[in-house]
Amino acid sequence: MSLRSRQTQAETLVQYKLALNNALTQEQIATSLAELGYNSEKIQEGKSILEETEQAFRFNQQEDIETSEAYTNFEQKKNTLHTIYALHRKKAKVVFRKDPITLEKLGLSSAISRVYIKWLELLKQFYTTAINDTQIQTKLAALQITVEDLNMTTLLIVEVENARELYYKEKENPKTQQNLKIKHSKKSMIG
Repeated sequence: MSLRSRQTQAETLVQYKLALNNALTQEQIATSLAELGYNSEKIQEGKSILEETEQAFRFNQQEDIETSEAYTNFEQKKNTLHTIYALHRKKAKVVFRKDPITLEKLGLSSAISRVYIKWLELLKQFYTTAINDTQIQTKLAALQITVEDLNMTTLLIVEVENARELYYKEKENPKTQQNLKIKHSKKSMIG
C-alpha cells in the first residue's frame, strides 16, 4: 500500500497554510496544540517556514517554465537544422554519387547518427568542407544550394549549439539549491 500523498505540491502548501491559520484563529485547536508544545510562537515560526517554502515553490515553477521554454527553443532550432541538412544532404548525394572521395569528405558515405554530438559533427564537417571548397560549391549550386545557404546553415548550427547550452544552463540552474530549501522547509514543518 502506497503512503504517497495524491496531492500536488500547491495543494499541500494550501493545506499547510489552512492548518496554520486554523491553529492561530480557532481557540480549541490552539489550546490542543499548546498542550503538545506548539504555542503561538511555534505556529508563527511554522508560518515563516511556510512563506519561505511558498517563495521557493514559486521560484521553482518559474525555473521550470524557463527550462521548458529553453528546451522548446532548442528543439525547434534543431529540427529546422535537421530538415535543412536532410535536404542538402540528399541533393549533395545526387551531385556526388559518382565521386566517393567527395562523398567521404562531406561525410555523406555514412548514415546520419542519432547521437546529438556525432550528428552535429557530421553537419559541421559537411558545411565546413562545402564552404571551403569552391568546386563543391559550384556543383551544389547546380541543385540550388548556394554559398549563402551554406553560410546561413552554418550560423544555424551555432544557434542550435547556443540554444542547447542555454537549455542545459537552465536545467542546471540554482534550482537545485531551491529544491534543497523546499525539502529542508518541509522537514522543519513536519517535525
